[in-house]
Amino acid sequence: MNIIESNGMTHLKKKLQLLKNAIKLWSKENKTKFNEAKLVLQNKLSDVDKILDQGGSNVDILNHRSSLMKDLQDINSIDVFEISQKAKVLWSIEGDQNSKYSQPILNNKRSQLAIRRMLVDGDWIVDPKQVEDLERIVNYVEIKKVVWECGANKYPGLMGSFPNFIKSIRSLLFKM
Repeated sequence: MNIIESNGMTHLKKKLQLLKNAIKLWSKENKTKFNEAKLVLQNKLSDVDKILDQGGSNVDILNHRSSLMKDLQDINSIDVFEISQKAKVLWSIEGDQNSKYSQPILNNKRSQLAIRRMLVDGDWIVDPKQVEDLERIVNYVEIKKVVWECGANKYPGLMGSFPNFIKSIRSLLFKM
């Protein structure tokens, strides 16, 4: 960087411009190498998957596939990290310029998620203090009542329907 400039500020500015151009070039080359490495890993992984699909499975192939998956995941996590950094930089530059747009959307979503009333024994309760009663501790009798009143197929799970499963092990859960 042989810059001949008598003014110190101009000299610094030109040095920074040259440095910026060098960093851009390095970044572009690095991104190209990064993408090429990712493509090579994806192709190798595809070849290994073809071998596995044809039934050629052994410990070495599975270990190689695992290693390729880890390397690909590492590259993807680096890529996600870079995107995250770029988003943070963009946000720090722009700040809250989009808050006039996003705040009404967030407020609307918050309003939609708020619990304003609840149905108790066929009556709607709208008093906020009574609605907050949802956070109180539930007792044994209430839990038993809900489980017994549940329809047989209300919540299908891994072991069939959840209420049927609970009812089948009730001797373990509830003392009758």
